[in-house]
Amino acid sequence: MKKNIFLWVAVFAVGAMSSCSVDKVVDQAEARYIGFDPFANKVTRGLTNVQFGHDNFDVWGKYEDVEVFAGKTVSWQTSSWTYQPLVPWVDGKTYEFAAIAPHVEDASYDYENNQYTLGDITVNATPATQIDYMTATPKPSVGSGANPVSFDFNHILSKIDFKFQPKITAPNAWPSPVKIDIKKITLADVNTVNTYTANNWGTSETSGIFEKGNGSDIYGTTTYDGADVTALQNQFSWLVVPQTDIEASNRALTIKFDVYTQDAAGAYNVKVLTNKVATVEIATDWVANTVYTYTVYIGSDVLGQDAYITFDVNSANWGNTSSNNDLNVPTN
Repeated sequence: MKKNIFLWVAVFAVGAMSSCSVDKVVDQAEARYIGFDPFANKVTRGLTNVQFGHDNFDVWGKYEDVEVFAGKTVSWQTSSWTYQPLVPWVDGKTYEFAAIAPHVEDASYDYENNQYTLGDITVNATPATQIDYMTATPKPSVGSGANPVSFDFNHILSKIDFKFQPKITAPNAWPSPVKIDIKKITLADVNTVNTYTANNWGTSETSGIFEKGNGSDIYGTTTYDGADVTALQNQFSWLVVPQTDIEASNRALTIKFDVYTQDAAGAYNVKVLTNKVATVEIATDWVANTVYTYTVYIGSDVLGQDAYITFDVNSANWGNTSSNNDLNVPTN
């Protein structure tokens, strides 16, 4: 009986020791695999797929002349970024890493010159082509075991935002309360295809039209009640390939709208203008990694012979630095 007791105790002890040993080995092995974390907009923490804006990104990585990642796709899986098969660190080695987001077929990275090549990028108003392409700042010197490898991604496209409001400063300010219903916005002659090679954009030539609204239904409203302005914003936004005014010299914004003033009861029931169309040219160069916010001020002269819109352009790169440009452009 005593022998049996001692036997069971011995078996239990061996099992417990085996369990601890296996757990320890597994933990160590997992800690030895190379892991990744994406960052965007210079945030200080890793991003989920929703926050990052993509479900995957491609990684290049090597030590000495041994390439361990050649455009390997890392994807979001429930709660973390992962890839298969996992690749272990090699002790004592210094690694180089680079990444793009999202996955781009046949994309490449040149370690010697720290250059990405993505080939032709097409971005037009079709939702499927409104993809926020990004390249990570290369990581040229990462010590073995430095988990996770954190990437700072930069946007290679430009972003265009429009907001609308009645003009309330001279000249041509609205003297009394007014409501403006926007029915359609058209951004014409915008270049839609460009080639991203060796960290640089080529010359963009293919043009297209970006539109929102159907011209009949009200897409949004902006008002001036005699004291405060309610702007129409967060509805007119597009990603575009970077382009200069030389490359796209005919870009123009056209809006279609109705104008109302108040009746005796103070309601905006007096339509003073129907299906008014106004156009402004756009001469701003659109640079990569930059957001351009155009405030479109609709002045009182839209009712007269010299209809015009005033543009204020605020540009800010997605890393939160900003600069201002003011444009006053007459229209037909």
